[in-house]
Order: sequence, then structure tokens, then C-alpha cells
Amino acid sequence: YRLGIEQIRRFLDRTVDFLAPARARALHAVGWFTFLIGDWRAGHYLYAQSLHLSRQIDDPLCEQLALSDLGVVERWLGDVENGTRYAREAVDVARKHGNLQSLSRALVWAYATTGGKFVDAYPLRELEEALALAERVGDPWLVAHAHNGLGDLHVAHDCADSARTHYAMALSGFLALGDRYLAAWTLEGMGRVETRSGSVGPALVRTFEALRLFDSLGDDLNVALMIARVVGLLRGLADDSERARLAGAAAGLVNARSGEDLAQTPQVDEAISCIAGLEESYPTEWHAGRALARATAVAQTHSLIESWAPDRADLEWSPVWPAGR
Repeated sequence: YRLGIEQIRRFLDRTVDFLAPARARALHAVGWFTFLIGDWRAGHYLYAQSLHLSRQIDDPLCEQLALSDLGVVERWLGDVENGTRYAREAVDVARKHGNLQSLSRALVWAYATTGGKFVDAYPLRELEEALALAERVGDPWLVAHAHNGLGDLHVAHDCADSARTHYAMALSGFLALGDRYLAAWTLEGMGRVETRSGSVGPALVRTFEALRLFDSLGDDLNVALMIARVVGLLRGLADDSERARLAGAAAGLVNARSGEDLAQTPQVDEAISCIAGLEESYPTEWHAGRALARATAVAQTHSLIESWAPDRADLEWSPVWPAGR
């Protein structure tokens, strides 16, 4: 992603006054890569630039992309109302211009990329429409993404078997396409299914598999959030001093990526709740954890999971993390 950012910025630096679809879409693309490495606010700024330019040159496809992604960033930064407004405006733009692939993407972004939260909403019809459109236009990435969104929806409404079915379809699709980022988010969802079902072992495995993929992409922020989730899952099950060390590592990675900038976002707030109390109870271990390199923190997370239950039958690692056994 960082290579993508570097290359696209070289183009943007040479086309400052160039009003053309290529520049509008380049701004969106660099915003997308910037978002994927965890710099959400910088991604927001780039999406806003892309939206402004796309409207100047009347490029509805780029307008839809920018609106959808602005919606996601706004929601991930905590402004659910404004984010939903942007994302649903993107659906209106796509419907108006009749591009079925664009409409499928807009529906997924409006009704599925909510961080797994569906407040006062049950958008089954919209996500099934997105899936049907993706299948109709033959876009396997959107098919997988729609399945992922349906998995999230079924988790939120405690339909575990349906969630597992959709997540399995999503994971298969993303792995076939080599999309480690969305495979990671699908595994994160699988972990939430097992957490809500009370299956701690499988929840730990899927969460760590997501963590490992985020690590392979250099995504400090999401590595930190997954480490914090593992710490929370092991509450009362693993040594608290070791949990405190990993909690400190998670806190250090979040701070390195964003400082105080993301402190009030829903994702970071959830992570803080997972590691709450450990700094006060084990300050030495916590501060030692804050100094850990990301690779070391990932390795120690894996070791803690396996030391908790090395012989449990439900700790079955999927092919996405072949070193598990």
C-alpha cells in the first residue's frame, strides 16, 4: 500500500491543475491506500478532494466511490449519522446513472461497512440486492464483500449459523483473489461469531489469523486492535502479567499510529475496554509491552494463545495461517 501511495502521489504532484477523471480517481485511490494503512483522517481528506473534483468534471462513478468511502471513514471516526448520509447518497448517485457494478459497491458500503454494528437497522434486502447485482455483473470481489456484509448482519442479530455460512463464502472469495486485507476483516468477523457463541478457542484462532494478515500488510493500527481483542478474550484464562505486556504493546502501536487522534473512535474505544485495568495492576509489564516491536508483539500473542491451551481440539488453524499447528 505504501508503494501504491508513493507512485500515485508522483502522478498527482505532476498534475496539480489537471481537471480530468484520471486525477479525480487517483485522489480516490491514494485515499483508499492511505485508509488501509490506518491513517483514517488523511484518507478522509483525500476522499473529500476526490469528491470535489469528480463533481467539477461530472464523473458519477468517481463521485459514487468518493461518497461511499467518505461515509465509511465518517462512521469509523464515530460520526455514524453523517457517514450514513454520505454512503446512502452514493447509492442514489449509482441508481441514477444505472451502473450495476457501481450500485452493488455503493449498497455494500452503505449497509455493510459499519464495523459490524447495525443500529436500529436490518438491511437484509439491501445486502441481498448487492449480492445479486455482484453475481449478475460477475464481480467476484463484490460477491465476496456482499457475503462479508451479510455475515456481519447475521452476527449482529445472533444468527450464528447463517453468519458462518456467509463468512465462509467471503473468505473463500477473498483468498482466491489474494485480498489479504478483506480476508483479515472476514476472519475478524468469524472471531466475533465465535465470541458471541461462547467458543473462546475458535474466537482466539480467527482473531489471531486476522491479526497475522494485518501484520503482513504493515497495518499497525489493526494489529493493535486485534491484540487488544485477544487480551480481552483471555481475561480470566491466561496469566494477567502476560496479558498486561500485550495490552501495553497494543497501546503503544495505537499511539505510534495515531497519537490521541483516534482516541474517541469506536474501534479504539473497544480496544481500550479490552485492556482496561491492566496498566494500573501491572505497570512494569505494561510499559515493557509498549516498547515491543510489532513483530515481537505478534509472536508473543501467538505464544500466549498456544500456552493457554496447546492441546485443545478447537484450536484448529486454517490454511490462511499455516504455521499455527
